Amino acid sequence: MKTATLKSRQRAKVLDAYRARGRKNNSLWLVYSVKTNRDWLLTSNRQLVHWLFFLESAHGVKDFEIEADERDTRSASYVNVLRVDGTREKHVIEPRLRAEVEIASSLGQTSQSAASDCVRVFTDAELKPIVPIAMRWQKALAYASVLRDQEHLPVRLALVPLLSSRENGTLADVLENTNEFNQALVIGMLIRLTIEGYLEIDLTKHGLAFKSQWRLARGEQNVES
Repeated sequence: MKTATLKSRQRAKVLDAYRARGRKNNSLWLVYSVKTNRDWLLTSNRQLVHWLFFLESAHGVKDFEIEADERDTRSASYVNVLRVDGTREKHVIEPRLRAEVEIASSLGQTSQSAASDCVRVFTDAELKPIVPIAMRWQKALAYASVLRDQEHLPVRLALVPLLSSRENGTLADVLENTNEFNQALVIGMLIRLTIEGYLEIDLTKHGLAFKSQWRLARGEQNVES
């Protein structure tokens, strides 16, 4: 019996989720997270925007776990977040703000919630303004996703001294000094280093481009730490 391929398992996961939704017509997104090195099935556009901006590209977030809801019957979605300083948060994503007592009641029904967690609620009011930059991150993350399960150590080792010595610059500068490697490969590694917390890339004004600014993350003296 043949083992199912990654793509076939992904298709099956999406199909199962689609069937479980019944008559709901919310968007389904199957995404790969560099930060957690696994796939996540997001069941709404709100979840996608939240994942892109407040989880995957957020330097303060070390790890996260999206609570699965196979029946897709809840109006809200929940994420358990571990921050780089060791503190934990519970993220609640939903269309509109509910009363605190109602949110507390919902959290009490989730299996992984902890009373000590800081609770942050993300409604359309918080998510809509950051949609443009979130979509820019979606395109940038595609470069790193292609490198899934591939170390590409020569590229990483070539970037280490370059980034450490310059501390900041533009994407064009990096590509010019690593022209022995495939351009898309170098960009993918830069995005991976950004998700790992070693670099910061500014996408606030425009998408990933040659003029995009980068710098070593605060508190990072080099990308080997």
